[in-house]
Amino acid sequence: MNVNREPASELSLLDPDDKALKVGLDQIYELSFTGIAGHFAALLIWIVIIRELLPFNTVLLLSCLQVLVLLIRTFIATQYKKKNHLIVDSKDLKRWIALFALGASLTGLSWSVWFFAITALDMEYHFIFYTLLVSLTAAGITTLGGVSYVYLAFMLSLMVVSAIWLFLHGGFLYNITAVWCIYFMVFAFTTVRRYSDNIRIAITEKEIANEKNKSLQLVTEELKANSERFERWKESNFIGIIQIKSSGEIISANNTILKMLGYTTQDLENKSLTMASLTPLEFTQLDNNAIKQALEKGYWTPYQKEYFHKDGSRIPVLLGGSIFHKDNREFIIFVVDLTERKQQEEQIRRSQKMDALGKLTGGIAHDYNNMLGVILGYSELLQTALKDQPKLANYATQIQTAGKRGANLTNKILSFTSNESGSEDVVNINALLQEQQQMIEKTLTVRIKLIFELSSDLYTVFVNQHDLEDVILNICINAMHAMEDNDSDPQLAICTVNKKITSVEAMALDLTPGNYVQLSFMDTGCGMEQNAIEKVFDPFYSTKGSKGTGLGLSQVFGFVKRAKGTVKVYSELKRGSQFVLYFPQYIESDSKPEDQTSEDNSDFTGTEKILLVDDEKALLDLASEILKQQGYQTFLAQGAEQALQILETETVDLMVSDIIMPDMDGYQLSAIVHEKYPEIKIQLASGYAGEQYPNTIDESLQNNLISKPYQGESLLKHVRDLLDNS
Repeated sequence: MNVNREPASELSLLDPDDKALKVGLDQIYELSFTGIAGHFAALLIWIVIIRELLPFNTVLLLSCLQVLVLLIRTFIATQYKKKNHLIVDSKDLKRWIALFALGASLTGLSWSVWFFAITALDMEYHFIFYTLLVSLTAAGITTLGGVSYVYLAFMLSLMVVSAIWLFLHGGFLYNITAVWCIYFMVFAFTTVRRYSDNIRIAITEKEIANEKNKSLQLVTEELKANSERFERWKESNFIGIIQIKSSGEIISANNTILKMLGYTTQDLENKSLTMASLTPLEFTQLDNNAIKQALEKGYWTPYQKEYFHKDGSRIPVLLGGSIFHKDNREFIIFVVDLTERKQQEEQIRRSQKMDALGKLTGGIAHDYNNMLGVILGYSELLQTALKDQPKLANYATQIQTAGKRGANLTNKILSFTSNESGSEDVVNINALLQEQQQMIEKTLTVRIKLIFELSSDLYTVFVNQHDLEDVILNICINAMHAMEDNDSDPQLAICTVNKKITSVEAMALDLTPGNYVQLSFMDTGCGMEQNAIEKVFDPFYSTKGSKGTGLGLSQVFGFVKRAKGTVKVYSELKRGSQFVLYFPQYIESDSKPEDQTSEDNSDFTGTEKILLVDDEKALLDLASEILKQQGYQTFLAQGAEQALQILETETVDLMVSDIIMPDMDGYQLSAIVHEKYPEIKIQLASGYAGEQYPNTIDESLQNNLISKPYQGESLLKHVRDLLDNS
């Protein structure tokens, strides 16, 4: 036997029959010392009975033989105790059965030999000895009956020899005893066999019960694991999950949906959260149709609806679901919050609307600038012609001033739709506020008190003045709306102060350290929550509902950032808000920017031939008049086709063309002229600064563009500069 084999923790390799044999062997071992002791006691009794009847040497020899056999059985039992844990398969089991059977058969033979020693004795001793053997055989059912093979070995070696001796002895009584001996042997073996079968059946039933229990335990553990996995999945999911009954009762819900709708687990446990309380009435039929579809198909097609938030607001959601337990009519619902998606869709819609508005505005601005160009141009000619008549010249000046205001308004509209900034100037914010004070007071109405706290010796800043005016007006209008419900003491304080920003403060404000002008607006309005403060500068975000577009403060933020400053918001509910704008101090450099409004004494006269192209006849006539007064020869064309026809018959030095024209625009015309007549200089003009131009055109055309409405001096300067540059 291989004693180096690893111990087996359980008899997993034995089938039920082998396991029954193993149990029988364990029982034989447990009773082996009882059986050995019983046999030894029987030997002592027998020796006492016959000690005077047989020779001493015979008794001694046969007794020693039996003691030797008992020692062999003892050795086998002790070895089994040491090594029974090494029995891992059927082969090992059969070895030990053979060893125990050997011990049992030796025991039977050691008793059988006594028959031959007592043959010469009287009959009464024969039957005394036979009775002793029958008792030992019956006792062996208990001590050796655990394994029928072991008991069979004992019984055959004992009772078979006894029966043979009885038949050979002769005599009616001996023959009857021999037959009874065979019957007893069969009875005893049948009893042992039945006992072994019962052990096997018991073990098989136990195995089956164990397997059932194990299977049940595995199923229970699997169900528990699946339940735990489902709960973890449900709680860790970014999608809201609700388990409901068909009655609308909510069985469970994950934290995502509870957070989405503003509820807590306590609300769920208190049964205060139901599908009826969550669902607006207009969606009830839609929900009923979904349940009906799920009962038919097992799931329903996802659809959009709204849920009530705990605060009463509505949350747009996408709902999908399926049957969870059909018998119990339970369903599981998957909820996706569409709030952000709806906001994005609204932003896209508004952005597309703004884009369309920009294109519409650009077209209107082009036509409007053409009309303003005529007004400004002729008013300028009138000023020159009426120098000797001051009163009439003043009329012309008023017309020109109004035209310039109209041109400035057009530029503001174009700047708004294209998100571009106009020219920047050195601005004193205090002076600007004082100029705008009357307009601000009218905007706020007499109900709101306007307070100015303007610091003396305020730094100047370098910004677009018109944009800054819009920013001030935007913030004031927002303050007015915030104070609509304040009837006690509504007021708006506008303060300016010079501020030196240290490196530590600069890090917090995201600015460069240095000197800044701090412009602040403090109102006594309703204030804002923290989440509103975080979104206040987002495009299209508005707290005014349908009253606001969500663009005002977004433009404020963009303007301040372009000016290399920043804006901060401080607000408290029911206390008011404060907007603080920081603009860097303007430091005048040695090379000052050229004053665009200063007079230019250059000589703009000339005799060159100029082709004027525009679909507006009034602008053609105006430009022609301005150029003719300076000595130029002009050719007029009301479109690109007419211009090309003129070029086929006339030689010109320069072409001045509008960009937006029907059939063929100014860029297309310029490309043809540049290819056919490369010696002709080209000057483009437009009333819409947002137009795109092909990459094939020289960028100098775009960079040298004259913006409509232009003054006569601007047109003459561009024409003269182009003609003088070879």
